[in-house]
Amino acid sequence: MTYRDTDLHMHTTASDGAYPPSELMRKCAKAGLKYVAVTDHDTTDGIWEAVTEAKNLGITCIPGIELSSRWRGRSIHVLGYGMNPDDEQLQNELTEQRRQRLERMQQMIEACHREGLEFSEAQVFQSKSGSLGRPHLAKVLIEEGYVSSVSEAFHRYLGEGAPCFVPKPKERLPWEMATMIRDAGGVVVLAHPGHYNMDEDVYEWLLEGWLDGIEIEHRDHSVAERERYTRIAASAEQERKRHVVRTGGSDFHHETHGRVDQQLGDDRVADQLADQLLKAVEERKNS
Repeated sequence: MTYRDTDLHMHTTASDGAYPPSELMRKCAKAGLKYVAVTDHDTTDGIWEAVTEAKNLGITCIPGIELSSRWRGRSIHVLGYGMNPDDEQLQNELTEQRRQRLERMQQMIEACHREGLEFSEAQVFQSKSGSLGRPHLAKVLIEEGYVSSVSEAFHRYLGEGAPCFVPKPKERLPWEMATMIRDAGGVVVLAHPGHYNMDEDVYEWLLEGWLDGIEIEHRDHSVAERERYTRIAASAEQERKRHVVRTGGSDFHHETHGRVDQQLGDDRVADQLADQLLKAVEERKNS
């Protein structure tokens, strides 16, 4: 029997999620999840709180992070698992990321004002509970009645190509982010590859070895995409004679993150994926 009580991609208020780490872990327990990972954007601030609460609840919480990078004009997200959240080099990089996020947000607010969207800068920063991101600005646009959902805010104003979008400055390359994760003792996984339409690159990254695995199961991946990335992982594994980590998760932020009734636990994955990830984490620590 295959148990599906795992979610390896979740966000808290440390970045752009809706729930503080402890509360998110309690929701996971209520949903019957046994293995979870907190993968906040560009911050590890919520990890220890989540790990502690998860332990109290009998849940295994794997420390994680989701780092932004850029390649061929596309934003590429790299997931790290099992790294030391207090690693000095990693924390120095995250401090710089937060500085860039603040600068970028101020530019997007100015762009919104030029579009005739009236609100104060203070409203955006008051809505921020963690690492500053576009969802915090989207929340203000919803509150002011300019849009009715996060997805509409991104489509009309904040997404790439929209009038208020500002690209991130000085974004690192994916393998640079991977090096930081590995140097901190973590396993490197490409987040939601279906977003990028770069399958040949993904395959090459697996063969090059800086990428340990790929996120196959994701709420935005179709059945065909999940099958395709399973084949890519298997093919790379055979060619490089080394295990390719497969992960999956809901990418949960909150119940209305651009989708209707996305309840925690709806997009759970097989426990086998957590077992294999934990094994890879242990091997990285011993290498």
